[in-house]
Amino acid sequence: MSKLLAFTVGNYRSFLQNRTFTFSVPQSAPQPGADAGSVAAAVSEFNTVSAVYGANSGGKSNMVKAMVTMRRIILDSVRINEGEALPYDPFELLDRAQPGPQIFELSYLEDDGRTVRYGFKNTREAIEAEWLFVSATPGEPEQPLFLRDSEGTGISDKLFPEGDGLESKVNTNRLFLSLCGQLGGHISNSVISFFIHTLKIISGVSTFGYSSFTRQEFLEHTPVASKALEFMRRVQLGFEDVFVREIPRATDDEEDEGSRSEKRRQPLFNRTYSVHKIYDPDGNEAGKRAFLFDRFESDGTQKIFSISGPFFDVLTRGAVLVVDEMDAKLHPLLSQALVRLFTSEETNPHGAQLLFTTHDTRLLADDLLTPSQIWFAEKDALEATDLYRLSDITMPDGSELPRHQNVEQNYINGRYGAIPYFKY
Repeated sequence: MSKLLAFTVGNYRSFLQNRTFTFSVPQSAPQPGADAGSVAAAVSEFNTVSAVYGANSGGKSNMVKAMVTMRRIILDSVRINEGEALPYDPFELLDRAQPGPQIFELSYLEDDGRTVRYGFKNTREAIEAEWLFVSATPGEPEQPLFLRDSEGTGISDKLFPEGDGLESKVNTNRLFLSLCGQLGGHISNSVISFFIHTLKIISGVSTFGYSSFTRQEFLEHTPVASKALEFMRRVQLGFEDVFVREIPRATDDEEDEGSRSEKRRQPLFNRTYSVHKIYDPDGNEAGKRAFLFDRFESDGTQKIFSISGPFFDVLTRGAVLVVDEMDAKLHPLLSQALVRLFTSEETNPHGAQLLFTTHDTRLLADDLLTPSQIWFAEKDALEATDLYRLSDITMPDGSELPRHQNVEQNYINGRYGAIPYFKY
């Protein structure tokens, strides 16, 4: 499965200047082994885990929202009508006549070692620029497949024949990639497929949108459910088992046969149960009993169950998971256990990737993350978000930071920035 290499956002919400997150490991950085959360690839070595730290309102979530917005524009472009407004949320804290276009760009590594780089700029009214670059063969420099600006769209007839003759047929508010994909373009659809099937983005605060996915996996007894249950047993959440049943909607015996028939055709709904041991008054085990999961289990346990579906789905497929505020409602040791799923070659044999935002400083301890896996989001004097990683920080004399340092304590003490500062 394809791997995410880098994502760039600019002039979007708290991001003014273009800022780039990357999974790539700096060539000057110590090369960690696979058990430290990195994978060797044709283009370079890239991380399987990255964490973004920062104060509240520092811009961490805006980076995730930028990915969501880019994907939304790509997937909705096929249905957009001429003249319809595009999602547009530029940086608003700069006094200027025109905010200008927002920019999104994402690059990823294909299974065969080729790199793909796709991006666009848009305002509320129009796509102002769009581009697609692909390396012709593994390890070679990338080449443009098409370039679009205010003067038109230019394509490579040799590298992007599916776009030939479509340059003048795309609406100003629609992506050229989407038009080519809708007409059966193989390359275009492979790029769109990355945003549909490979890149999964969820919230750590709300389970809306993926708790139903997890329940369905357990209902169907899939390998994802088996691995999730094994993990939940290992972290000892208190129950022996979890299962999901389809519950038929109740019918009224007073209704006529036609009404009952119609009601039975309505969709069933799922209920989740957890199985616990029960005990006699002397403390001896007296059997097991199933309880309604939503009523009996804590909010944190419910989150672990819901989030386990996306986690093990991505691990099984070798895909990419982005989680905003992953540590919400979780004990620090549970957060560590989730991260270790991606840093271990045993639990992550396919090189799945995890990018998450967090406030949990315990993840900075115990050498769980390398300097190239630790990112910081901090606002500057214009209240615009800057994005940098620990491996980019140097000592006052320009030398690299000491390899052996207390990263957690240094971060709390403000040595890396990206912490809240209080006025009393």
